[in-house]
Amino acid sequence: MSTPINRTRSVFPPIAISMVSPSTTLFTVAEFGEALRHLKISRYSVRLISKMGIENPSLDRENSVKHYNYSKEQIVSCVERSLRDLQTDYLDVLLLHRPSPLLEVNEVAEAVETLVSSGKIQSFGVSNFLPSQVEW
Repeated sequence: MSTPINRTRSVFPPIAISMVSPSTTLFTVAEFGEALRHLKISRYSVRLISKMGIENPSLDRENSVKHYNYSKEQIVSCVERSLRDLQTDYLDVLLLHRPSPLLEVNEVAEAVETLVSSGKIQSFGVSNFLPSQVEW
């Protein structure tokens, strides 16, 4: 890898963060992005964090079973969709949602390197992983 990746546990100083998850609310990511634009909220006053990985069955996908997809193509595609829907140029943090026994570390690293070097994500992390699942 040519792009160094910050391997610290916390990228930001401790602050109070109000997380909004479209899956538990009545609006989509695109509607949230439109609200940010409509309210003229400065991009620099918010931290945009996106989780990816779970693919639920839908008309837009060929899969018929809920599963995790951490391929480079899928990671990059999810980030680009989030950027479009949120109407922004970059995400502050991209998180992999849950561990998967099929996760290919090198493929994830390639995707993260591509996204960091292109300025599409500032930081990368995981959620719902045990410490032993991220040790190297």
